[in-house]
Order: sequence, then structure tokens, then C-alpha cells
Amino acid sequence: MAYILEIFIGVLFLLLYLCYKYMTSEYLYWKKRNVPYIEPTFPYGNIKDQVTNKTDIGRCFQSLYEQMPGEKYFGIFELGQPSLILKDLTLIKAVMVSDFYSFSDRGHIHEDVKKDYIAALHLFNLKNEAWKRMRAKIVPTFTSGRMKLMYRLMHKCSQQLDNYLEVTANTNKVVDFKDLLSRFTSDAISSCLFGLETNAVVEKESEVRKISRLVFPTSTWTMIKLMISINHPHLYDLFGFEINHEKVKNFCMQVAKDTYDYRVKNNFYRDDFVDLLIKIKQNKNLYEDEKSTNNKESRQSVGEDDGLTFEEMAAQIFVMFAAGFETSSTTSSMALYEMVQQPEILSTAIQEIDQVLQKYDGNITYQALKEMVYLEQVIYETLRLYPSLPLLTRKCTKPYKIPGSDLLIEKGTRVIIPSFAINRDPQHYPDPLKFDPDRFSPARSKERNTLNLQFGDGPMACIGIRFGKMQVKCALATILSKYEVSAVPETPSHITLNPCQFLPTPMESIFLKVSRREDR
Repeated sequence: MAYILEIFIGVLFLLLYLCYKYMTSEYLYWKKRNVPYIEPTFPYGNIKDQVTNKTDIGRCFQSLYEQMPGEKYFGIFELGQPSLILKDLTLIKAVMVSDFYSFSDRGHIHEDVKKDYIAALHLFNLKNEAWKRMRAKIVPTFTSGRMKLMYRLMHKCSQQLDNYLEVTANTNKVVDFKDLLSRFTSDAISSCLFGLETNAVVEKESEVRKISRLVFPTSTWTMIKLMISINHPHLYDLFGFEINHEKVKNFCMQVAKDTYDYRVKNNFYRDDFVDLLIKIKQNKNLYEDEKSTNNKESRQSVGEDDGLTFEEMAAQIFVMFAAGFETSSTTSSMALYEMVQQPEILSTAIQEIDQVLQKYDGNITYQALKEMVYLEQVIYETLRLYPSLPLLTRKCTKPYKIPGSDLLIEKGTRVIIPSFAINRDPQHYPDPLKFDPDRFSPARSKERNTLNLQFGDGPMACIGIRFGKMQVKCALATILSKYEVSAVPETPSHITLNPCQFLPTPMESIFLKVSRREDR
């Protein structure tokens, strides 16, 4: 018995030693290439605070960013894998825009993963040609013409929000806008993109709201699985890991199949995202309703017999829901929170809304939202402080020599653009913690580097930028056109970002008092 125990202990130590050697085998990678780097520690490399959820991802990489002043780029290690962090905006623009085809991969979960198809097959995680084909298929959803059609559905959701606030204002209640705007965006996304009437604003525990809470799981184990999916995709697939909750996966597949069956059987059309997916699945002309000739290249790249499986449909439904509801609701609630802290900014926003709506008989129309320039500045400043993605990532798809240096980035190297840290760098934004929408006035925007880190830049820029801004503007205009929002004792004095979430999400509830505007 003792002999067997000795063998077991010996094998265990051997496995631990092999694991140690494997994970530290690349720890001299950047030193050999004469690249400035931060010394790693086993087993986390340089991202212990991220993996252990000690702090949010944005601040984790901000700390690394601030340790390397004066550098254009520097090396780190994510667990055992070397990654390159870029600081220089000119270099970042080259990677994202001009030299994009050397970095046409975000470096997330690998598309060869079989079980976790929801994560592997959606647009955000697809790579190279697979990404190019899928993006070309989905582009028609977000043309200006389709945005106008979708806005009618969104406006209906905003009326439910208005009705809810009217009842609340009459009772002088305090409202958790973080929760309320999450419910509103869940309704808007479900209606505009999937044709589902979810009534989450009215029904706090609606089915779609329960699902939305599961979209971004919060645990150390989830973060570890995410890092394994990025750095060791074959192990991720071998062990059958999945990032997303089974209920989320089933929900997306059910929407794909049930909606497809109903609409095909009843010859029903709704001009939403699911309609587009159905057309793709049936190999129909995606641009039959589009008169613009600017889409010629996209039409050619889609292909005549390049349909979709239900797994691919479900994956696109997931990414549009995930990307749309959390980012927009956080941006809306944080914009309100920041404006309430500075009444002069809130007053300026209200004045603009009132002036624009006078031209449209008080109706919040699609065109009225487009004319609310200052409100858009508020959105961009909110996204500067609380970017939807604290990191933008790319994986090198072919060897790339950094201009003006001897460094050749090898194929397969993960490149990180720390947008959260850059947005809070006083070199780029003086007094960076101050909320100042005038930073994004037309005049001051021209003075800065034209790189757009709020929605990404280049071919991989956010495909839903029009929809996202429309959704946030619609929510803010609906609230501020009729109601006064103000701080209460329950309003948090500062915001702590949730360390368990990849997207910057406040841990605190955003409690604000709602009352009817005296001039309304």
C-alpha cells in the first residue's frame, strides 16, 4: 500500500513539474526579442488580479499600462502565453485600420471548438474569411434604412418606459436606473432584432430578463475558462468547456428554430434581424430592399449558396443580444449618473432635447435623435470613462514588422489595445476622471487623433454602432424630455466596476429620484 502511495505522489509531483515547465517555458520570450516587458509570476503571468477577480479587467491592464511609461509597446504574459500591449496611438491605428489584414482575428475562442458553438460561431469570435463572410451577411441589418424601420419598434418600447416613469413620478419613488434601463434595453433588443414582445419594463421577472442576467456569468471559474479558450483552445474543446449558461444556449436556439418555423410557415415578415438570418438560411437576396449601390462588394462576398445552420443562427442571436442589452443599459445608466453629478451638463442636455423636439411637435422621432448632437457627446464621454470593451484584442495572422523598429510580431501573437487605460491617460485626455462631454465637440474631436476606441475602428469596428447610439439616445431623451432626475441619499458617491464581469459594469445600483418636470 505504501509503495502505491509513493508512486501516486511521484506521479503527482511529475505532473505538477511538467505543468510548471509548460506554463513557464515562454517566460523569456520578450527578453530574447529585446522587448520591454513586465516580469511574470507563476502561474498567472501578469494577470493575477484579472483571473482571481481582485479587480476589474480595465483597471488590471491600466496598472500594467502605467508601469511602462514612455514605451510605445511592451510585453506581458497571460498565464503562460506572451502578449504584446500597444500604447502608441499611431501604431494602434495601423494594427486596427491600415494594416488590418495582418491582424484579422480578435484572438478569442477558436472556431474549431465543437461543443460551445454559441461562443465559437458568432461574429465577434469568428476569424479571417469566416468572419469576413459572416459580417458581409449581417451588414444589411444595420443600414440607415433598416434603422428607421426598427426605430418604430424601439419607440413603442420607449412608450412603455415613459408609462412606467409617469406612474413612478406620481408616487415620488426612487428608481434603480441600472435595473430599469437593463429591462428597457432587453425589451428593445428583443423587439427590434428578434420580434419578441417581452414586456420586461413592466414585468421585472420576465423570462428574457432572467436570461439576460445569465449572459455574462460572474465567477473566477468562468474567467479561467475564458483564458483557457483564448490560450489553449484545443484543451477547452477536449474537456468540453462552455462559457455560456445552458439556459442561454437553449434560449438562443429556441428563438432561432421557433421564429424560423413560424415565419416560414405563415409567410410572415417583420424587417428585423431574424428576418435577415432567415433570408440568409434560405439563400435569398439580402439586399432586395436596399437601393444603395454601396453594398456591391458585400453582395459578392456573401455567395449564392452560402446559407446558415441553426447553430450559426443561434450564435448570431446570442451575440446581438449580449452586445446590445448590457452595453447600452450600462451606458444609459452611467450617463444619467454622471449628468446628475454635474447639473450644468444635465441642464445643457435637457435644453438641447427641448429645442430639437420643438421642431417635431414634441415627438421623439428617428430624425430628432440624429439632431441631438450634445446628447451624442454625452454618450461618447460616458464610453470614454466606461468603455464597452476595456480591451480591444487582435491576433497576428501573418508576421508583421512594427514600423520604425526591429520587432517582428510573430504569427499567432496576441496583441492588446488597453482602451480603458488609454481613455484615462492624461496625455490623451487632460483631467481624465472629469466627466466632460465637450471633449467630443466637433472642434475638439478634430484636434485629437481620429482613432475611435469607443466603438472600435477599422473593418472590425462595432457593426451595431447606429443601433447602439439610437437605443441610448432614445432612452435618455424619453427620460429627460418629461422627467427630472436627481440624486438621493441612496445614490452611490462613487462607482466600483464589477471585477467578475468582462464588460465594465457598476456593482452599485444607480438610485435616482424621478419627478415630473415642472414645465411639462
